Amino acid sequence: MLESPIILIANRVEPFLLGMPFLVFWVFFWWLLCTCLFFVAYKTNWGRHSNN
Repeated sequence: MLESPIILIANRVEPFLLGMPFLVFWVFFWWLLCTCLFFVAYKTNWGRHSNN
């Protein structure tokens, strides 16, 4: 989503979300979402087989 065509559309408009320009908010949002997802995957050992 960081390099999607939506960025090209959003680059023409200058809305502000939470006091940040939209592009900064967009990148920060996806970074935070991916970081949280990877943290949950790490804590729950996604992809590893159990030895039971």
